[in-house]
Amino acid sequence: MKKLLTILVLAIFLLSIVPLTLAEEGSGEEKARDVVKDARKDIRDVRKEAVDKAKDVRKQAFDSAKTAATKEDAVAMRKEGVANAKEARKEGMEKAQAMRKDAVAKIQEIHKEKLATLKTENKEKLEKLKTENFRKLAKLDAKNLEKVADLEQSKVAKLARLGTAELNAVSALDKGKLKERLEKIQVKKVKKENLFKKRVVAKEAVEKARERFTAAKEKFQEAKQMHDEKKKEFDALKETLKACKDTPDTTECKEANAKALEAAKAFVQNSAEVGIQQLTKLKERVSGATELTKEQADAILAELDAGIAKLTAAAEKAKAATTKEEVKAAAKEVESVWKAYKHRVELHAARLLHAKGGEIIQRSSHLEARLQKALAALGSKGVKVEGLDAKISEFSAKIKDARDHYKLGEEMFAKAKESGDDAADKAIVQEARKHVKLAQEALQEVHKLLKEIVKAIKDAGGEVEEESAAEVEVVVDAEDPSTDTGDVAAVEVTEQQLVAEEQGAVEAEESVEEVETAETNTEIAATTEPTANTEPTASTETSASATTQTSATTDASTATDASTTAAAST
Repeated sequence: MKKLLTILVLAIFLLSIVPLTLAEEGSGEEKARDVVKDARKDIRDVRKEAVDKAKDVRKQAFDSAKTAATKEDAVAMRKEGVANAKEARKEGMEKAQAMRKDAVAKIQEIHKEKLATLKTENKEKLEKLKTENFRKLAKLDAKNLEKVADLEQSKVAKLARLGTAELNAVSALDKGKLKERLEKIQVKKVKKENLFKKRVVAKEAVEKARERFTAAKEKFQEAKQMHDEKKKEFDALKETLKACKDTPDTTECKEANAKALEAAKAFVQNSAEVGIQQLTKLKERVSGATELTKEQADAILAELDAGIAKLTAAAEKAKAATTKEEVKAAAKEVESVWKAYKHRVELHAARLLHAKGGEIIQRSSHLEARLQKALAALGSKGVKVEGLDAKISEFSAKIKDARDHYKLGEEMFAKAKESGDDAADKAIVQEARKHVKLAQEALQEVHKLLKEIVKAIKDAGGEVEEESAAEVEVVVDAEDPSTDTGDVAAVEVTEQQLVAEEQGAVEAEESVEEVETAETNTEIAATTEPTANTEPTASTETSASATTQTSATTDASTATDASTTAAAST
C-alpha cells in the first residue's frame, strides 16, 4: 500500500504542474478558472509594459544619438539603447514567468485540495488504476470526481477506459443516469488483425474486389465515351431524317431510317452499360469493405444486383428491337431504372464514406489511449512537455465531435433504409452528406493534432508503443454506433476482469519502478567508488554497445509509430 500511495502522490504532483491552458480546461473548478483568468490578465499587462518600456528606452537612445558630438558617440549611444531595451524586456519577461509559476503553484494547491476531499475508500479506488487511467480521472472537477470515485471499483475501471472527452460528458450525468449509462458500455476484446473491422473479409477477396473495381472503372469510362459518340451519331441522323419527312419511301430515306434505328439501339445499349458499370463500381467497393457489417453489405449488394439485372434486361430489349417503338420502350425502361437508382447510388456511396469515417474514429480512439500511456510514461520519468496534455484533450474533443456527427449520419442512413420515395431519398442524402462532411473535417483536425502530439512525444524522448497483444481491448457503447464491432467475434471483458487487469498493471508499474530504483542505486554506488583504472573495460564496452542498440531501436520504433499513427488517420 505504501508503494501505491507513493504512485498516487507522484501522479498528483505531475498533474499539478501542467500549463495554465490545461488547468483551465481540465479541472473545471471555479477557483482554478479564476486563477487562470487573473494570471493571464496580469501576465499580458506585464509583458505589454515590458515591451512598451523597451521601445521607449530604445527610442530615447536613438533620439539622443541624433545630437551626439561624433559619429562614434552616436553609434555607442544607439548600442547602449538597444542593450538597455533588451534588458528591460528581459526583466519584464522574467517577472511574467515568475507570475506564471506562482499561478501554477496556486493551481497545484487546488488540485491537492480537490483530491484531499475524497473519502479514504474512494482514494483507494483511484490507487488501483494504472497511471494513465488515474491521470484521466484526476482531471475531472471535484464534484464529478467524487461521484465517479463513489462507484464500485469495477465501474470506475470501466469509466477509465473512455476517452477524455467522452469521460467528461458521461461523468457529468447525475448518479442515477450515470449508472444507467454505464450499463450500455461494455469492454470487449477482439483479435488484433480484426481490430476496427465490422466484418471479416479474406485478404484475397478484398484484393479481387479491388481488381474488379478497377476493371469496372475502366469499362465505365469506355462506356461513357461510346455513349457520347453514339449520341452524336444518333443526333446527326435525326437531322437527316427531318429532310425525309415528306419522302420517307425513297432509297436514301429508307437507308437513313435503318441507320437511325441501329444508332438508337446502340445509344440505348450504351446508356444501360454506363449505368451497369456505375453500379458495378459501387458493388465492388462494397464487396471489399470491412467497415460495413455483413447485413449492411448484403442489403446494398442485393439492391445493386437488382439494378444491374434490370439495366441488363433493358439493354437486351434494345438490342433485339426491330421498330422505333420498341427502341423507345427500352430507352424509357433504362431511364426509369436509373432514375430509381440514381439517389440510391449516391446514398450508398455516402454510406461507404460514412462507414470509413467510423473506422477512422475507432482508430483515433485507440490511438488516444496509446498517447495517454506515452504521456504517463514521460511523467514517470519526470519529463514535462508544455501543452501536450492540453493537445491530447483537444485531440479527444475532436474525436467526440466526429462521433456525434457519425451518430447523426447513422440516423439519416437508417431513415433511407425505410424510404422508397425519390424526393425523400434526395433530402436524406443531402443531410447525411452534411454530417459525413462535418465528421471528416473533425477527423482532419484529429490528424493534424496527432502529428503534432507524436512529434512532441518523440522530441521529449518518449514513444507511442505499438499494440503487441494478440487480443486488444475495445469499448463498445450502445449509444455510439461507431463503436459497434458488427460481425467480428468479440469477447466481453467482465467487470471483475477489468479490476484484475488494472491491479495487474499497477503491480507491473511497481515492479518496473523497483527495478529502476535498484539500477539507479547501483549506478550511484558505482560513480561514488574510486576507480584505479580509467581505461574502458570489456563490460563497459558491452554496456555502451547495448545502450547504442537500445537508442537505435527506440528511434526506429518511434519513427514507425509516428508513420503508423499518421497513416491510421488518413
